[in-house]
Amino acid sequence: METVTYQKDEKIMSALCYFPFFSVVICAFSLIKKPGSSLVIYHIKSALALFALWFVGLFVFAIMPLFGSFTYLIFLAGNVYGAYLGFTGKMNYIPVATWLGKFIPAEKIYTILTGKPYPGIQASAPVAASAIAAAIAQPVAQPEAPASAEASPAPAATQPTEQK
Repeated sequence: METVTYQKDEKIMSALCYFPFFSVVICAFSLIKKPGSSLVIYHIKSALALFALWFVGLFVFAIMPLFGSFTYLIFLAGNVYGAYLGFTGKMNYIPVATWLGKFIPAEKIYTILTGKPYPGIQASAPVAASAIAAAIAQPVAQPEAPASAEASPAPAATQPTEQK
């Protein structure tokens, strides 16, 4: 298994996405600056999911203050853990946030923010580019026609007749 190393700015942007209260702005900035980084996209999705869960925690806090403060501490711990993972360049599972992050359409958000089509995530490993080139170089096999199709002539086309 090969390891992927990320640039320092990608790690910093990934960690800053979890900064409480400003995470939406930082996520939007990071998405515009590094739309092709798989690390940044992963942490943007997880941070936005944690931000949404934080709002749910605020509503729970309004109804049940003791339980709401406990959920706020859990989401704060998730932000600290996510920032640590982002700064170290890892994409480990963050409970609940990673699963919810799968449903966040980063491509559509990028298109809305910039007005340009999403460029996609670039292959970060050189092996991926050589595998794609090898797959393109292979000829596509054409299926052979059955032998019975060659022996029988094609049916004649019939013309519809007009009825009066």
